[in-house]
Amino acid sequence: MAFHEFGHASAGLCTGAKIDSIELNPDEGGVTRMRGGNPWITLPAGYIGSSFWGALMVFAGFNVLASKIVSVIIGIALLATLWWAKNWLTRIITIGFIGVLVGLWFIANGIGLKYFVLFMG
Repeated sequence: MAFHEFGHASAGLCTGAKIDSIELNPDEGGVTRMRGGNPWITLPAGYIGSSFWGALMVFAGFNVLASKIVSVIIGIALLATLWWAKNWLTRIITIGFIGVLVGLWFIANGIGLKYFVLFMG
């Protein structure tokens, strides 16, 4: 869900929007609040962004080095989501995923990271 909302936010930034917040709610989904931008690009960007990130993760999930590279990109996206997060649930989920990502870097030479990236994809 965070990558879906990050897709909206990144497209908004690319079209000149100011991102106010990103919120995740397990009952209602998520919302990205922004001012400005091009709605023809930012609205479908959630699905397009999720598909792009998922395909990248599946592609990289079969190689340890590629998984480490993609995990850095995932970490940057999660840190950006954490920056815009305004509610406690979004922050807790994002911090949890960052913690798992960092922890798996050091378990069994990145083998766990490979499976985590594949699972995320």
